[in-house]
Amino acid sequence: MKNINEFEFTAKNADDAISEGLKILKITKEHANITVIDAGGFFRKAKVKISKIVTEGDIALEYIEKLFKKMNITAVLEIDEDETKAVINVISMENGLIIGHRGEVLDAIQYIASIISNQNKDSFKRIVVDCESYRARRVVALEELAGKMCEKAVKYRKKIHLEDMNPFERRIIHAKLTEDDRVTTISEGQEPSRHLVIIPKNLRSHENKPKTDMIDKNGFRRENNTSNFNRNNENRGSGGGYNNRGNDNRDRGFKRENGFKRENDGSYARSSGSQTDRQQEEKPSRPKTDFSSFQYLGKSEENN
Repeated sequence: MKNINEFEFTAKNADDAISEGLKILKITKEHANITVIDAGGFFRKAKVKISKIVTEGDIALEYIEKLFKKMNITAVLEIDEDETKAVINVISMENGLIIGHRGEVLDAIQYIASIISNQNKDSFKRIVVDCESYRARRVVALEELAGKMCEKAVKYRKKIHLEDMNPFERRIIHAKLTEDDRVTTISEGQEPSRHLVIIPKNLRSHENKPKTDMIDKNGFRRENNTSNFNRNNENRGSGGGYNNRGNDNRDRGFKRENGFKRENDGSYARSSGSQTDRQQEEKPSRPKTDFSSFQYLGKSEENN
């Protein structure tokens, strides 16, 4: 640790000088370096030197204060630190800007503050940045979500994919659903798009069956990953080709309606005097309009 802001204090004895110095600096003995310069005597006062130990929490606190100053955010910071972690609580009228969408800004501030405060250190101290108990409220909301999605997965017997979450939020849902023996949870995807999947123990059988059939964009089915395709709702022919019996029937009906004649070899040829030709012959011609009886009245004038 680095010592800064050393102050000297005097009193009748060393203990009184130390107590007065800690009170003025608002620190405890655990967070102070104390050096006794003079223990005092009958005709002289005791003199001690006290300096505050700069902890990881102090470094994180200083970084957040500078950051808020650049962002023009007015906030009050409170810190509670022990040997394992430092919790910094932010109190401000601009909570929405500090927290961000689902805590994204707050998580970013916490991540950078943790890196800065723990750099070049042999041990790691956890830094937690909160804003008026947002994280506690978020934990409650995630636990409620986990319970609802668990019931839905068990009811419909299918997997439930949750939205993308950070490791902290995923850990909360994992811990909550570990208590329920009806489901299991796994994480899928890559950061930052990693999400949780809730899998019920009574999962439908077809959910676990491997998909060996593939359907292409034209509606053909490939079975067992082979190169042979079947069209949906149609049977394959005996020679391995497609069964086009339905298309052939429609084609033959069209040819018969339009006057085609079937030959001995099975082909069709247009016969003379087909139904289409007869319809054209029977269609009456359109009479011509006689315009000789119309009288030209000239261009009408509009009143201004």
